Amino acid sequence: MRRRVYRLYQPITIVGLELWQLPVIGLGFVIGLRLMEGVHPAAGLLAGAATGYMALTAAEKLRERYPGASLLHEALWLTQSDRYTPGKDQETTPLLIRNDHE
Repeated sequence: MRRRVYRLYQPITIVGLELWQLPVIGLGFVIGLRLMEGVHPAAGLLAGAATGYMALTAAEKLRERYPGASLLHEALWLTQSDRYTPGKDQETTPLLIRNDHE
């Protein structure tokens, strides 16, 4: 009896890049072009390629270190300013310290 084997993660790629990588590279490329505006066009293209590559490698490192939505969860956890506002104590039970030395 033959069993089917399913791949759990098969990304859709265009020119060897996953779909999430394309806007990251595009944004980095545009930033590089804008940085080198007014200089020779070839310098702008080289800077765009370099910043696109740097943006892609930074995004891949972030994705490696924070799999799934853990980066979002950590950012939300760090920005919970509403939890730590000064005010009256919620817990009104007094603390009792036993003095057993007598």
